Amino acid sequence: MDGKIADNQIYYFWVGRGSWQGQFSFHIHDWQAFWSDRLGLKNRFLALCMVLVQKIAGPSAIFSTILAFPAWGPRGVATNEVCIKKFGVTLYLLREQYVLNPDGTMVFVHSRERFGPVPFLFRATKRHPARIHERGQSAT
Repeated sequence: MDGKIADNQIYYFWVGRGSWQGQFSFHIHDWQAFWSDRLGLKNRFLALCMVLVQKIAGPSAIFSTILAFPAWGPRGVATNEVCIKKFGVTLYLLREQYVLNPDGTMVFVHSRERFGPVPFLFRATKRHPARIHERGQSAT
């Protein structure tokens, strides 16, 4: 690269960096599609639990914090933690690490998810690429 700030650095170190919070609600709008889709028993159960919690207790709180570590690795690393809570109980927790590629657009994502209040029960780990678009304003 020619010394300019890369699109993936703009996206994670300036645009996305920081903390935010808001309100989270979960609804299934097409029940026929929900029941006919190949979600698997676990994912169907988790979705139904979230619908039930939202119906009974109302919207939940959602929090996210993206931290930037420009000195880590060849182009830097960012981390993100997303947490959805209701009455102090964690309903969903996502921890991600974004390893920025030297090409300036690609990012390798490592994510760990926890579904529900029991930390060891429903977990998932994923690794996948992402692409940051021009001037760091969006991602795929």
